[in-house]
Amino acid sequence: MGSRTVASALTTQVQLRSFNVIGLLMIFVWSLSPLGAQSILHILYTPVLPTSTASSVAYMNSRQQSYSDPRSSSSFPGQWFNSLAIEMGSMLIAPTEVKISSMDINGNVKIPYQSSLLASGTPDSEGWVQTASMNATSNGSLVWSSLFGIPIGLGTKMGNTTFNIESTYIELSCNNKTLESLEPDGPNGARINFTYVSVAGPYVSAADPDPLDPWIIGYRGVDITTYNDTDGSAYVSPLFCPDCLSSDFANKTIEAGTIAFQEFEGLDNANATTVFCNPYQRYVESEVSCMKTAATQQCQVTAQRDSVLPHMPPEITYLSFPLVALGLSALLPNVTPIHDATSEVQNYLVYDPLDPLTIIGQDNSILTSGGSQPKFLSDVALSDIETRLGQILNAFVYGSTWNASIYLLGESIDNLQGHEFGGKNASFVQATRADIVAMIQNQTAAFTVPAVLRTQAQVYVCNFAWLGVFLLSSVVMLVGAIIGVVFSRKTIVPDYLGFVSSLAKESPWIRMPDVGVNMDGMDKARLVKEVKVRLGDVSYVHGGHSKIGRLAFARLEETTKVKKGKLYV
Repeated sequence: MGSRTVASALTTQVQLRSFNVIGLLMIFVWSLSPLGAQSILHILYTPVLPTSTASSVAYMNSRQQSYSDPRSSSSFPGQWFNSLAIEMGSMLIAPTEVKISSMDINGNVKIPYQSSLLASGTPDSEGWVQTASMNATSNGSLVWSSLFGIPIGLGTKMGNTTFNIESTYIELSCNNKTLESLEPDGPNGARINFTYVSVAGPYVSAADPDPLDPWIIGYRGVDITTYNDTDGSAYVSPLFCPDCLSSDFANKTIEAGTIAFQEFEGLDNANATTVFCNPYQRYVESEVSCMKTAATQQCQVTAQRDSVLPHMPPEITYLSFPLVALGLSALLPNVTPIHDATSEVQNYLVYDPLDPLTIIGQDNSILTSGGSQPKFLSDVALSDIETRLGQILNAFVYGSTWNASIYLLGESIDNLQGHEFGGKNASFVQATRADIVAMIQNQTAAFTVPAVLRTQAQVYVCNFAWLGVFLLSSVVMLVGAIIGVVFSRKTIVPDYLGFVSSLAKESPWIRMPDVGVNMDGMDKARLVKEVKVRLGDVSYVHGGHSKIGRLAFARLEETTKVKKGKLYV
């Protein structure tokens, strides 16, 4: 009866020294009062958490046809090549931070050589190889396949966007390098070499080497436009890309072509270094993560695997189309001007490509007297040549494809929807994998693929532990109120229990210990804490009237239960 507050529920047990189940239960019930009040304040909180929503991203199709045609009838040499030369020249001498960055100077995401990922990672069950870390670009574990990246369109989506893109690139396997002393080209003529690269071949170039050329490039391989075998299938379309071929070519066995890159060392007593590389067309699927804020956008490939979409054998490359190979040999030397015996393309191959000052400041191999001694191609490892030359070739191929203005002018992919640059319009409808296969065959300029957008937002979070405390407290309080009502309706005798000490003192049926008047009330209560009492009928014990009872506060054994309907005094 003293447990009417949280504090009294505790102090009553201590004062009575009566620790039992009922006392502990009352303490528990009363403890729900402050806990229930506090739980309301802790049920909901609003942290800033990442949230994921479905989104979409458009990106450039790198598997489009090339129009690297050096003939005067083609629009590429006179119109678009100048822009390509400016962009490639900018990429060659870009700052080191740009070259190691996961994006080019136009904000396009670079695709790494898959071999660079396999060198430091192991494919999972689905073939994915994760990058070492998000800062893999700075520690050199990723080697980019091109000077150009793949243009993407995030729109106004702020946050971290993850999506997959399909792309292709040429990867070189350089397996041989020769060094020869050149014979004079006739009496008093310059030393020049027609043994490997020339108009007549065997490694075909658009022009014969000139005595002042620091280098020349040629290609030898199957002409896929005239290729035929016993089944009668042949290339009949005037488009230059592996995906432009009939699907019958996917099952053919074709010998890989060979690129011959030849460097001439000096005008007098000259040598020629020739590097032979086999090109292979690689098709990859890359997982890209882009973080976009109001001021910046940073994208990087985070995983890569072999493409699971249909594609041609790797031996069929863009160079398998003769006009593309001729365009490469005719136009690539003009990407950067040769001035003061400096060729930036050549210096990119033989010197450190991460040092722009070296690329624009070092003499090339033609100048062998005066100034500092130049470095020669014969001094460079084949693995470095195949990486660097592959990056240049892929940039040239990307910049010669239809709709290459996105690469060359930094235009937005959104502009492709309004007009064409000789190719197909972009698709801004979210595509399935089957849709992408069809659009690659149709040479669609850009695809739109599903993406996941993760943003940081303030959200409501429920603490279920505090919610449980709140519900338990509320239920117990409700049950307690209901029980109180039920027992108040069932109670027959007057509600005197609140004054039990007074009743015990004044009742002749209770024999209290004679301990004097100087003992505290709680001490006296403790002396009789084991005595069981009841407000009941004492008439039966003392021979009272059978129909009229007598209510008294007495010991349990001296009373009987009160009955409803009986009269009491």
